[in-house]
Parts: sequence; C-alpha cells; structure tokens
Amino acid sequence: MEGKNYHQGISKTRRGKRVKGVVADYSLSEESVHRQTVFIKDLSAYGVCIYAQRKIDIDTILYMNLYFSGNPQAFEVRGRVVWQSMSEYLGYHCVGIEFFGLSQDEQDKLLKYISSILS
Repeated sequence: MEGKNYHQGISKTRRGKRVKGVVADYSLSEESVHRQTVFIKDLSAYGVCIYAQRKIDIDTILYMNLYFSGNPQAFEVRGRVVWQSMSEYLGYHCVGIEFFGLSQDEQDKLLKYISSILS
C-alpha cells in the first residue's frame, strides 16, 4: 500500500471517494439520549471510518448523526460495524461502519456533499 493515497480518488479496494474531517455521534439504540461523539477518519456514500474511544464489536448496529460543515442539521444514518482495530492515533479504536437502509435520496445527498468537498 506504500505510495498510494486511499483518501483521494478510488482505489481497487474502495467503492467510493472519501472525505476527511467530519464529526459524528452515535448510540446503540435509536431512542438513546446517551450518545458518543467521534471524529470521522473518512466518509463515503457507503460507509464511514471513525475513531472511537472504546472497542465496538463487529456486527454492532449504530444509530449515527453526521455533522457536515456549513449544515447545522445532522444527517441521520444507520450502520453496521464491519471491522475494527486499534489505531495509532492516541490509542483510539479505528472502526469501519457500513451504512444500510439509506434511501436513494439520502445516498444522493451524501454523494452531493462528498462531491462538493472534493471538487
């Protein structure tokens, strides 16, 4: 993987372009008022990679709010943890989450946001 920048453009192992530097929060249930704030490592229309303070088991369902620059309203998504590992970033866990249940309109909004950042 040396010499490749997986955050710009599309690699053979990625389905979409990635955006860095977005903030989010999540909970383990839809109604929970106890939410954990996380920093997003990268974001695509298909999923997100976050830095979490604790390990989140694979197959855990998360209810997430994504906060985009310039838009005060949260973008709500559901995702399933598909991988996790320890990060080199201050002992945080790096957690890969695949979105599910997005309507075509919601996926289009995500793609529009990502495209606006990358253009």
